[in-house]
Amino acid sequence: MKLLRFMIRKDMAKSALISLLLALLSCAFLISVLRPSYAYGEKYMTYLKGGSETVSQDAQKLADEQNALNNEINDYQNNHNTGGVKQAELPVELEEKIIDFSQKNSQAGAGLDSMFSLIEGELYSQQNALKLISERVRGYSRNARRGVTDEYSLKLSDKLISDYNAVITDLKKSDDIIDTRAADGFENYMSSEILIPFGVYLLLFSIFSSEIQSSRIKSFGITKTGVRKFSLFKLCTGFVAVIILVLIIYTVDIITLFIYDTNGFKLDMPLQYLSGFELSSANMSFGGYLVAVFAAKLVYALFTASIVMFLSMLCRKT
Repeated sequence: MKLLRFMIRKDMAKSALISLLLALLSCAFLISVLRPSYAYGEKYMTYLKGGSETVSQDAQKLADEQNALNNEINDYQNNHNTGGVKQAELPVELEEKIIDFSQKNSQAGAGLDSMFSLIEGELYSQQNALKLISERVRGYSRNARRGVTDEYSLKLSDKLISDYNAVITDLKKSDDIIDTRAADGFENYMSSEILIPFGVYLLLFSIFSSEIQSSRIKSFGITKTGVRKFSLFKLCTGFVAVIILVLIIYTVDIITLFIYDTNGFKLDMPLQYLSGFELSSANMSFGGYLVAVFAAKLVYALFTASIVMFLSMLCRKT
């Protein structure tokens, strides 16, 4: 055990340094994912709190103004077309209309149409999750009444109905409109994050090959420790390094998430408030989702580490 502790301590500094550098890189990537949705200033929260009706009305008004301006431009060019390749130049009055509309449609460098689309997505999840799930429960309940005899289908329906009923109970308690931009951005980033497997490879690609190449592993064959125990210690060292890697990267990402969000999403908000999770049967809060993602990332990283260390063991040279 002394040898194992020594090996872990020896590799701890290297693992922590690499993990911290990758965590800072992950932080930069996460910010790049969150930044576009926070480009609308305070007006975003005003529209979000106004609800879907206000957003729909203003979005339709903006679309009508855009269509009217486009039609005016097309009509002028069609009426002043001389038959050449070059289109007719627009008059000063029409150019001023275009500039005014562009300035009106600009909010901190981003178009209002993009802001409306983002808000509608957030409000759809929060305001329709309960309705969508209730409709699905009614659909599952019809299976028994329709004379379905397949035992698997009936048991699956019963299980989903039970899960959905628990979700419905929680959704009825959550009627506040919550700013989920940070939570949605974090979910999107986690679903495509590649730094953890890259970090696993960076830490472990030479864990056994370097020992084989230097003949150090043969030297342990004539000691009391032996090759088998030494290899087991190296495996434990690799897994500890991976746990440190995932822990540091995930912790930095969570801290970034809380610092970057200015409106304070709620950890106890239902998972169904996230975009794309409206019909999830998991009775889980966003805080529980964060824990579940960490566990999944850790298992994934440990599985990847097993493969990398196995390949490193097969290699004679680093």
